[in-house]
Amino acid sequence: MDDLENAIGKCVLYRTTLSYGEPDRRVFLAMPFDAAKIFEEPFGLQLIESNVLRVIVFDPSEEEIVKWIP
Repeated sequence: MDDLENAIGKCVLYRTTLSYGEPDRRVFLAMPFDAAKIFEEPFGLQLIESNVLRVIVFDPSEEEIVKWIP
């Protein structure tokens, strides 16, 4: 949970900072698919639905994107 809190904080900070100079820029949090399972739980779904996060889920062993959650 600490890693998720840290990642969310950084993502929100980057998005806020970028919004001043590049308001149309979209910031995504990239996560390996095993860690992205949090977004199948109510807490994770709430983060997505409230537009706190946009997520790219990837498979580190295959080095490919598995899912986009805009």
